[in-house]
Amino acid sequence: MPTTCLAAATIGMLSVALFGPGVISTALTVFLGIVSLKLIRLHIPPAIAVGLIPQILEGPIHWYPLSVGVGTSILVAFELASSAMERIYLNKTRVQFDSPH
Repeated sequence: MPTTCLAAATIGMLSVALFGPGVISTALTVFLGIVSLKLIRLHIPPAIAVGLIPQILEGPIHWYPLSVGVGTSILVAFELASSAMERIYLNKTRVQFDSPH
């Protein structure tokens, strides 16, 4: 997921840098976002929205893809750690329903 969001943010930033905010850069971002989702074979439509955010950002947007990549990586790391801790906890507290007979 971080790779997909990073790609979408980069596409959005580059299209705004090349064409400025507007219809052309929006259409290009959506089109290339859909193509990249198909190539990566993931179904994450919010990644396209991540690519559209540079349309409304003011000031320098060159840090945007990096911040999206770092942010989504941190979220995925927390989710993986949380899932691992939950599995460990459930394995330690599992009630045995086997009868001793």
